[in-house]
Amino acid sequence: MEKETIIKYLDNYPEVIYDGINRDISSPEYIRGRETLLNATDEIQKCIFWLVEFYKPNKSFKNLKNSLQLKFYVEKYFGEYISNGSFITAVKILGYNYREFQEDICIYLSFNKVHLRRYREKYFRSDL
Repeated sequence: MEKETIIKYLDNYPEVIYDGINRDISSPEYIRGRETLLNATDEIQKCIFWLVEFYKPNKSFKNLKNSLQLKFYVEKYFGEYISNGSFITAVKILGYNYREFQEDICIYLSFNKVHLRRYREKYFRSDL
């Protein structure tokens, strides 16, 4: 996905900043985090790739994993830091179902436990 396309999608999600979710648009952290996220399109592209290749949702919203937990899989796969906001943006762009709670910086996804265990065994040899 092109950088310009990602930036256009970000206009639809003003609550997402580099560190996650922040609805206080007047805070200095929001402004700084938003600017940083707009410059992190490479991270967002990596998250999109990982989600398309490896994310298998569970049919129900049991066994929820938050975006901070799942972004670590992307970091381990690519060998570099990925922000929570980049992961959240990728999930929202791809239109996956997720849960969001008002005062939380994360979103929650339902990940198929069997698929996640196989992924960990193949790529990590240890549980995160």
